[in-house]
Amino acid sequence: MRPGVKLLILCALLDLLIACEPIPDNPPSRNKPPRGSAYVDLAEVLPREWVPFKPWRLDTNRDGEKEWLVFYQFDVPEGRAKASSPISAVIYQPDDNYPPNLIAHELRPLDGDFLCESECKVEMDNVLSGLAGNELVISDWRGGQISRLTIFQWDEGRQEYWPRGHFCGECIEVSVDEIQVKESMHDRAQLTRCETYHAWDNKTYYQSGTLGTPIPCVREEIDFSPDAPEDVCCSPYPEKVVLAFYQNYNKDDEALQFFSEKVRENIGQCDAGECGCAAPRHEIEHVSVLDLIPEPTNEDKATGVERAIVGARIVCERQIGGEESERRIRWILIREDGRWQLQQPIR
Repeated sequence: MRPGVKLLILCALLDLLIACEPIPDNPPSRNKPPRGSAYVDLAEVLPREWVPFKPWRLDTNRDGEKEWLVFYQFDVPEGRAKASSPISAVIYQPDDNYPPNLIAHELRPLDGDFLCESECKVEMDNVLSGLAGNELVISDWRGGQISRLTIFQWDEGRQEYWPRGHFCGECIEVSVDEIQVKESMHDRAQLTRCETYHAWDNKTYYQSGTLGTPIPCVREEIDFSPDAPEDVCCSPYPEKVVLAFYQNYNKDDEALQFFSEKVRENIGQCDAGECGCAAPRHEIEHVSVLDLIPEPTNEDKATGVERAIVGARIVCERQIGGEESERRIRWILIREDGRWQLQQPIR
């Protein structure tokens, strides 16, 4: 084909591409040049050892313009599947020059950890109430649960995306100014250990004046995984009944159902400090169960009723006055009609 014909065809294709570009919702003024909409293959500018994914387009620095966020795998073994390789991310955003320069900002937690290793998702969300606008939240999803969570915010003074928190666990739940990280205990009752974090000054999950030191959790306790059984007393594991009792400690009707009907008046011992909390039940805001120690079950020879003892370490939080000191308590339970129920506490 003659060179002149090739040139005409190329020009026609470029005209077609330009004609297919969408018209912007808010056309720029004559005084502000438009940001280019030409296609940029970011894979061509990334290091060759990185394996990039399809870019995300979103406004990550709250300037009204969408940036390019690219996840990429690294440390990929030669000749092996990429599924287990770590994933990090970089944001490309134009500067204010004309024509603009494309500036790269690597997203990295303060400890240098990677962001994902399964399914990366990103969103702008208000998870830190002490900061203006939404934060950039990157989550790693595995089996329908978040296993890694990292929070960034565009810092105008530093001119970079500054980390505000980074968490890893089996299941992470995020809400405004609070993060819960859960890990299975791999015990017979399939319970989980839950750590709760409250953002410092509602702005960060790192300690003030440090680079990369996370804030300590405000609460550590045992919880059900994923939720308590519909009728926990039917469980073969009596420690679940003890946990459910303390989770409903200050609720009269709910707490009473965990006692055997014959001895339900024994719940009155809790107001006398016999159930582990020094304050009466109605003055308790929350009970954290730190540990459960089930002892071998046995059968009462006289009655033929199965009997169990479960030890517990608890911390009681009062509605007024803060936390009490850690206490140890043991519970006697009996099994009647296939249901474990509390009998009485013992020291």
